Amino acid sequence: MNSQLRFKSPPVKRVFQTIWFDQQETLRALDLAEIRTKWLEELPVLEEIPPLPAWATNATNFVVVNADDRWPMPACIFASVERDRQILIQQDRLSLSWRFNPDASNDYPGFAELAHSLSRYFEDFTCAIGKTSNPRPNIERVEMVYINELAGIDAEDIGRAILTDETVVPTVSGRQADAIITSKHFCGTDENKDVTLQVTGREDPSEISDDKHKHSRRGSRLEIHGFATVEPAMTYETRLDDVHSAILRRFLLLVGDDLRKAWGEYHGQ
Repeated sequence: MNSQLRFKSPPVKRVFQTIWFDQQETLRALDLAEIRTKWLEELPVLEEIPPLPAWATNATNFVVVNADDRWPMPACIFASVERDRQILIQQDRLSLSWRFNPDASNDYPGFAELAHSLSRYFEDFTCAIGKTSNPRPNIERVEMVYINELAGIDAEDIGRAILTDETVVPTVSGRQADAIITSKHFCGTDENKDVTLQVTGREDPSEISDDKHKHSRRGSRLEIHGFATVEPAMTYETRLDDVHSAILRRFLLLVGDDLRKAWGEYHGQ
């Protein structure tokens, strides 16, 4: 991974980092009381929502509760007031999401800082539930999603680049196109350390103000989703780094030198 690569105006607008672990059957919302107190200043907003579907492909999207069963634990969300940082915890995962807005002095700080934050929150979580007689979670996989906004790039052009593995050319079509969504799946290989990727390009709903091209200069949104299994001999930190490296390589292949220069590429700490 090239952790030194940075941009003065990075296109990253959202990042999701998720640690998936074995189902914690005994975990309850009350077991999170300690981290609620510890995170109160930085993540004061607390919400409970129905639990999200499990990872397993054969899992159902609903839960049948019998009279003698425990009520399923809700997904608990801890968020900042601005909603630019949010943690979701339920019985099979901890997910940390970030929303970046350079206009609000909240720019993408780089992968290393995000990974450090995820590790800190996960350690707080495991320590807290360990004090309530819950076992330490057995991590099974890690997942990351990067959402980038590419101003001035037509959705058709980014879709063509995704399908052909070519570099996108920064052009504007000057037309009002139909909705376009292009997605390509990349299986894990030895070359990318068995990281699975899903790359999706779509129109960005936000418009660029331009009298000549009104309603046509929407730009594109490039979403790169990666995940990897964490084997017993591995650490989740190493696998998270593997996922990020695979995402970064695919991103750089698609955007090319011209866009990187426009974003102010440099190498630094």
